[in-house]
Amino acid sequence: MLRFSAILTLAFGILLSGPAVAKQIEVVFELPGFDTADYHKPYVAIWKESNDDNKTLLLWHMHHPDKKDKWLSDIRRWWRKVGRYLEGEPQDALTGATRGPGTYRETFEVDDDSPFTLYIEVAREDGGRSLVKQEIDFSQGKQTFTLPADKEIGELTITLE
Repeated sequence: MLRFSAILTLAFGILLSGPAVAKQIEVVFELPGFDTADYHKPYVAIWKESNDDNKTLLLWHMHHPDKKDKWLSDIRRWWRKVGRYLEGEPQDALTGATRGPGTYRETFEVDDDSPFTLYIEVAREDGGRSLVKQEIDFSQGKQTFTLPADKEIGELTITLE
């Protein structure tokens, strides 16, 4: 009887705890236009770094299936921390071609509650490079961060839900 009671209590506790809910991060950013004859669309990488995990969330780059993309290493921090260790495409990331000037909104699900640093890096061939970062901690509840514009990226808004 005692064993049945313990199993019932454990099962009830599991039911009450419910499934883990993925947290959402929304990143709104602008890629500015430049008045130059030799304009190249930028590469963009968004990723998270923590003590035990580095994970690419978004990567926009020129993709040539038959050759290695030699410009990915221009996204320097991402390349050193994540990119050079990838085999093929970052399967869990949102990947796509480079995009021109405009405002973009991307939403990511993060299934780990541990604090981490969110990085956004933008680099253009024959252009500049920008790297911005924000400490993320979901234990503080819903939050919004506004980061100032840099050379290759406009103002950013990061919202945690």
